[in-house]
Amino acid sequence: MGSLKHIPVAVAEVLEFLNPRPGKIVVDATIGAGGHTLAILPRLMPGGTLIGLDIDPKMVKLARENLMANGLWSESVKLFCESYTQLPGIIAGWCKEGADGVLIDAGVCTEQLFSPGRGFSFLHSDPLDARYNQTQNIPTAGEIVNKKSVAELADIFRRYGDEPHARRIARAIVAYREKKPIETTKELGEIVARAVGPLRRGKRRLHLETRVFQALRIAVNDELNRFNQGIRVALRSLAISGRLVVISYHSGEDRIVKNLFRSAERGELEEVVGKVYKVLTKKPITPTREEITRNPRARSAKLRAIERVK
Repeated sequence: MGSLKHIPVAVAEVLEFLNPRPGKIVVDATIGAGGHTLAILPRLMPGGTLIGLDIDPKMVKLARENLMANGLWSESVKLFCESYTQLPGIIAGWCKEGADGVLIDAGVCTEQLFSPGRGFSFLHSDPLDARYNQTQNIPTAGEIVNKKSVAELADIFRRYGDEPHARRIARAIVAYREKKPIETTKELGEIVARAVGPLRRGKRRLHLETRVFQALRIAVNDELNRFNQGIRVALRSLAISGRLVVISYHSGEDRIVKNLFRSAERGELEEVVGKVYKVLTKKPITPTREEITRNPRARSAKLRAIERVK
């Protein structure tokens, strides 16, 4: 697949629920490296349109390169460096009736996580950044860990990372920065690892730092608020018989999807009053053991889908 390193999650399930067909308009609202788009686009031909969005300009460039490498780049593909919260305005430029399908994958692309200089991972010694778009004037991960109080840091780690040792880690961070500012991802990772200590025998070993870095990324980019708003505008942007498929990776994200889908189906969501929706997944679709073996990134993924009936 060209230079694509990222393995997209739940491709078969995405295609099943999104149901892309020739002549339709589908939005990959978090295109990343283009993994899902590579599977969706051929099913839209002939005559279909794929609109791809990503807030990260480097991902938009990478998606274009991967589509070109796979011979799929054409006038049928429209890419925008925009947040999916801007979806209605973008779709209105191509179709008045709305999109036939929208995919939102809340995960982080592998290329983002492991690219030097981004500050998403403790595997490199990078500045603590973690902004998707590094031109945005928003507080970085470094500013958060060096300025927030113990209580504020613990709340971030607990709320956005489901971290059971949130307060212990927060205390360790504040104690360390009293001696010197925390400057790199590697430095922060070592503080977290020392704070938590060795895992108990028999406990599944994951990187101790993963939850903390996830929490910081979510806090820096205001992901849950943007996610909430994005799903609302995506529901509003569907054509009749259009479908919205959402893949989440965090309990807070899945809770937002479940509640918004339920409210839309009951006719209680203010943004879509007068429209009728049907939830297609009463319970979230989770990855099989085979997919997790092939793609460990999928282990926490939950897929939900909804259709606009009229």
